[in-house]
Amino acid sequence: MLDVICLGEAVVDLISLDKGVRLRDAERFVKRAGGSPANVAAACSKLGLKVGFVGKVGSDELGRFLKGELAKRGVDVKHLMTSSLKTPLALVSLDEKGDRSFEFYGLPSAALDLRPEELPLNYLREAKLFHFSSFTLAKEPSRSATLEAANVAREAGSVVTFDPNFRLGLWESTEEARSVAWKAVELCSVAKMNEEELELLTGLELERGVASLLERGVEVVFVTLGDKGCFYASHSEKGFVPSFEVEVVDATGAGDAFMAGVIYGILKGLPLQKIALHANAAGAIAVTKAGAMEALPTIEELESLVARRSP
Repeated sequence: MLDVICLGEAVVDLISLDKGVRLRDAERFVKRAGGSPANVAAACSKLGLKVGFVGKVGSDELGRFLKGELAKRGVDVKHLMTSSLKTPLALVSLDEKGDRSFEFYGLPSAALDLRPEELPLNYLREAKLFHFSSFTLAKEPSRSATLEAANVAREAGSVVTFDPNFRLGLWESTEEARSVAWKAVELCSVAKMNEEELELLTGLELERGVASLLERGVEVVFVTLGDKGCFYASHSEKGFVPSFEVEVVDATGAGDAFMAGVIYGILKGLPLQKIALHANAAGAIAVTKAGAMEALPTIEELESLVARRSP
């Protein structure tokens, strides 16, 4: 039985090596595997969990590259399908602090071509936890496929986790993104997002925004606060866990590493504060190298950093 199934986009990131310049002025790039659910899948596998990935890439060299990158990291890719559309490409520019901005190319892309009738339903029912984000919610047919997959997993008794990870350039409007994301929220038991995404979704400040998610049926919410740490809440407890101080090289994939830390903690049955601590540590380790998958922590690295703060 799989521990985790991630569904969504696998993307090729072309990351600028010229920090602090606009994308138009960047001259050197490095190719890396990316895409939020793909990063989460790789991160969970590196933490020792059994992971599968469901999605689509193009029948092109970049698609073969992504499938190979996930497979060599121990992710089951038998349901990473191919499409006649191209594998999506993201150009990523970094400022002096390592924070990123994205521009996507090859749209509509293979990732958005996943169809409900292609879903491996029995496979989706077998995992302890199902994770997805909003990229494949932006367009049809992958919107319907993604929501159906989450519902199938939920009805099978899986924990369902959702990270909106909004890329608003993919959507017709912010209102559409918000409306569809609420449909996803109503299918999940655990939601993770940053402060800006929480405000976009709810229109409310931190604690009131989190309360509105809990009122809609979410059981646990994690909100990342950048270098300040994270806030977490359930119906019975809430708290704040400060971040770890590290040297930031590239923030690409930090939120996905955080999400993997949450998933690891949930499946290990850790208390909420410990889950948040592990998630913060995973995110901190991920920013210390360039590329989303290259800097993902091992379980030894994660536990070592967590131990520095444990009593």
